[in-house]
Amino acid sequence: MDLLLKDKVALITGASRGLGAASAAALAAEGTNLVLSARDGDALDSQVKRLTANFGIRAIAVPADLTQNGVSDSVVKSSLDAFGRIDILINSAGASQGGLFWEIPDQVWQDSMELKVMGTIRMMRAVIPHMLENKGGRIVNI
Repeated sequence: MDLLLKDKVALITGASRGLGAASAAALAAEGTNLVLSARDGDALDSQVKRLTANFGIRAIAVPADLTQNGVSDSVVKSSLDAFGRIDILINSAGASQGGLFWEIPDQVWQDSMELKVMGTIRMMRAVIPHMLENKGGRIVNI
């Protein structure tokens, strides 16, 4: 299927596994160049090697902890330095700890909110000005 994404640039958070990795593979199959971000740099490097070899796209890994202030700006800067633009942002960072709801400690909930909510907000804040400057873009929050 041709979704007209060839040579577009997608920045994907949580790209080392799960839905982020699956999104990266689907976009790579469409010819989209990728910026893959997550905490696990080794897993990202493996993803980059696999996707570039299998699909002939360009991709970079940008290890980052999105719970930290300023990191989203750094990820966007790395993306722009490598590709000059960001056409698509997919926010997919953050797995959930299993367990009984009433037994999960407050700090686990706080950490989860910091990554999933604030990390998503920070990434959108960092990328939207560039999308506006380029007169377009798409954001998908998972």
